[in-house]
Formats: sequence, C-alpha cells, structure tokens
Amino acid sequence: MFGIMQMTIKRQQYLDRLVREKDDIKFVKVITGIRRCGKSTLMEQYADYLVSSGIDKKDIFHIDLDLYDNKNLLAADPLHSFLKANLLGRRTYLLIDEIQKVEEWEAVIRSAMSEFDVDIYITGSNAYMLSSELATLLSGRSIEIKMLPLSFQEFVEHNGYDRSSVGEEQLAEYLLRGAFPLIDHDDSQETIRYKLEGVYNTVVVKDIINRRKSSVRNGSLLDRLSKYIFSTCGSPVSSSSIAKHLGHSDDTTIDNYLRLLEEAFIIYRAERYDLKGKKILESIRKYYCADTGMRNVMLGAAGTDTGHLLENVVYLELIRRGFNVYVGVSGDKEVDFVARNGSETRYYQVTQSMASPDVAEREVRALSSIKDNHPKTILSMDKIIVGGYDGIGHLNIIDFLMGRE
Repeated sequence: MFGIMQMTIKRQQYLDRLVREKDDIKFVKVITGIRRCGKSTLMEQYADYLVSSGIDKKDIFHIDLDLYDNKNLLAADPLHSFLKANLLGRRTYLLIDEIQKVEEWEAVIRSAMSEFDVDIYITGSNAYMLSSELATLLSGRSIEIKMLPLSFQEFVEHNGYDRSSVGEEQLAEYLLRGAFPLIDHDDSQETIRYKLEGVYNTVVVKDIINRRKSSVRNGSLLDRLSKYIFSTCGSPVSSSSIAKHLGHSDDTTIDNYLRLLEEAFIIYRAERYDLKGKKILESIRKYYCADTGMRNVMLGAAGTDTGHLLENVVYLELIRRGFNVYVGVSGDKEVDFVARNGSETRYYQVTQSMASPDVAEREVRALSSIKDNHPKTILSMDKIIVGGYDGIGHLNIIDFLMGRE
C-alpha cells in the first residue's frame, strides 16, 4: 500500500498545509482538484514525510483507488473490513486517493473516525463528493485543501530552469504547454496533445458524463460548452448568451452543465462584484480554465489570445495564494480582479503592455475609480516598470508569479 514517489518536485505549499494539520484526528483532510494535478504525488510526498518524522511504515496505509490492485475496495463494506483489519490498536495514518469511487464513502470514513485512532487524508477529483447528501455525515469534520496544477514557480523548478534568469521565454512555454505535472520538458507537441486530451476526456467522460448520468442527457452539448468556455476565458458571459451561441434553448441546462464543469475543477467561476453597492451582480460572470495548455490543445489555438491567457494564470495564482477572487465593477469601469482573504483586499489589472498611452490611461482609470486605501496593482509584461500612477503599483507579471513583490 506504500507507494514510491515518481516526481521529484515537492508541492511544498500543499505539503506544508498537511504537515500543519498532522494528528488533528477530529478532522478529515480532503484534497480536491482536477485529475492529474498532483494529488496522488502529494500523498506520496506526505507519506515520505511521515516516515522521515519517525512514523513506522507499517502504520501508514496509502490506498490509491485508481489502481487495479485495489478494485476489491471499491465498495463500502470491503473497504470498512479492510480498515477494521488493519487500523485497530494504535495511531495510524490513512491516505486514500479518489475516494469518490466508493459508494457511501462518507459513512465509511465517519465510522473509521469513531472506531479507530486514525489520522485520515483523502483526495477526490470532483467537488460533488463534498456536496452530496451523504457528505452531511462529515459536516463540520473536514478541512478542504484545494489543489491546482503547477504554479509558475513550480513549473520553473519542475523543468530545471534557473530562477534568477527566468524570463519571457519560460512564461511563454508555461502559457503554451500548461501546468500539469505529467508534461515533461522534452515532450513533443504531439505528446503534449495526447496527454492533455487524455486528461480532458477522463474528466468530461468519466468524472462527469459517466458518474452523473442522471444529470447529463446530452454529452455532446457538455463537450461543446466546455470548449466554448475555454474560448471565452476572461470574457463576460451569461447563461442566455452561451445558450444562444450554442443553439440551445434551455438556460437551465446550461447552468447545470456549467456547475458540473466547475465541480470537476476544469473551469473556475469569477462572479462580478459591485464595489459601490457591495453585492454580487447576478447573470453575467467570467470563467477561467484550470490549465492554459489544456485549453490550447482542445481549441487548437496555441499562441493566440495572450492577454486572456495572462489574465487566466494571474487568476489561478491568486486562488493558490488563498484569495477569493471576483471581477470588480466600479460604475461603468471594470477591475480585472478583486482579491480578498479575510480582512485583506487587493485590486489587480492585467494587461500585456502599458506602452500605449490609451491602454495605460484605461488601466489606471479603472483602479483610480476605487476610493479606498487597499493596494492597487497593474500587472504587465513590460520590462521597464513605470511608477507614479497616483499610488497605483506597477509590477512585471513574471516578478508577480515568482513572488518578487
């Protein structure tokens, strides 16, 4: 049951979080994220950490339910029997990958929490696992850790680049190839396409269409919808505008399918927030894709729309840093991102370049319309950073993604 780590890069941000939660057995640690973003590798790394901290290997049980060897555990009764046979009598550490494959998994986990002295960590590739009726059995007893594909800093490390000399070439590669850990530096474009199509098809077919058969009656529409959202990343859309574009008359079906895509972590929603009225604006919102490489492959659109791709990676980076992210509306002006984490609020505009006076004036005007003292920053690809925009900061996007703020 104890695996061997196959990937050298440590997902330190997530590993540190698991270490902080170690031995808090009142809570199940639930790691969620799109397939192949690195959840199983994180479990391997955490198991290695446990051993290095003095835990005996025989007290660590890592069960990957994607593996054929564990097919006998894909039902509640045999899984519970396995736990009962192995966890009694001592503090143990239980790590289970893709737990949503087990019907009534919540009942098994809740029972294990009551019966055994066990520290439990589970992963899942669909948020539905946390919102199903049975999940109420874990209400208030779980901690969700949301995992994304590689950050730009992790991408740099994964590919062996020198952090001190990272520049536009590496960022262009990140935008083009994406951030899934399964993509290697030496992979050809054909190999990348094969790998990312495989992830996409697994998510859409296995995690959505097959698992939610009662909710998906038109698989072709779901596929067309996901690709349309990929093509409009960073653009305002509504259910009715999407339905009209796809030639579908039912806005409710579009809303339901969008929710399924969000639950599978293949897209993310950014609500529009009225900064003066202090409320969410209904109907129109923006979506961002979990990975720009997947988006490029599925659209056959590599190298296009750099502005929206930059916006996409900034959005994901803010999510990684623990912010809730909205699109700001200030009168007739729009602020790309309002990022909030507790009492902290930050505003961001994202653009390729501030070289054009018209672009610079537009970006500054949007942030200047916000009459509070929270930090306001323009992110661009400009190598020469100009300051003095009435207290508005200006930062190179690469420096932002590398944490050089």
